[in-house]
Amino acid sequence: PGDLHWTAAGSGMLHEETPIPGGGVCEGLQIFVDLPLAAKWMQPKVLHLDSADVPWRRQPGVDVRVVLGEHDQLVSPLAPPTALTLLEVSLQAGSVFRHSAPSTETRLAYVLAGRLGIGVGGAVRIANANEAIGFANDGDLLELTALEPARFVLAGG
Repeated sequence: PGDLHWTAAGSGMLHEETPIPGGGVCEGLQIFVDLPLAAKWMQPKVLHLDSADVPWRRQPGVDVRVVLGEHDQLVSPLAPPTALTLLEVSLQAGSVFRHSAPSTETRLAYVLAGRLGIGVGGAVRIANANEAIGFANDGDLLELTALEPARFVLAGG
């Protein structure tokens, strides 16, 4: 739980996905990233980051894990073949999480649990559990407010 397993298929890779033995519950996200043209035929490789090695910070009402990329001076030790941000955030009701990213980065917020008000560029959108909202980044600060306790991932690249 909480680990990141990255498979860079590059020129091709076979893999098998095996569920947890004994019928346990497994919660996971699969995110497919289109590699830049120069990396499409690279040798395949696998990267792994244990949960214990993911930088994290707890502030009043906000827990953030920096799985890939960086946030607020926390930097993931994992370097995939293309620059990405992947944050896992838990918010108490009424708490606000702020994140800014380079203007070259498009962002996606996927709500795992709860309900968020997501503000960017002066507009606010609502996202519920199991919904995702994508954003083109105009260099604006992204603000995510928990309308009830919430957990989400913020991805960018």
